[in-house]
Amino acid sequence: MPVTSDYARIAHEIETSIRSGAREPHSKLPTLLELKQAYGVSETTIKFALVWLESRHLIYRHQGKGIYVAAGDAWLIDPKA
Repeated sequence: MPVTSDYARIAHEIETSIRSGAREPHSKLPTLLELKQAYGVSETTIKFALVWLESRHLIYRHQGKGIYVAAGDAWLIDPKA
């Protein structure tokens, strides 16, 4: 079994929940504290996972309001382009 970093594992789990439709577009994700507690990792690890998801246009942030699931068409953007 390949070794995967915590942030990559968390990002993959959240990505899977988004792409499967378990999380609706524009729905709010749990707070950093809630994610930290749910996954039992540091806030820094959660932030790395969220940055990875944001770079792939799966989530977006509203300062002071929270982190939200992006609309499905945003996922079609190639992050390597």
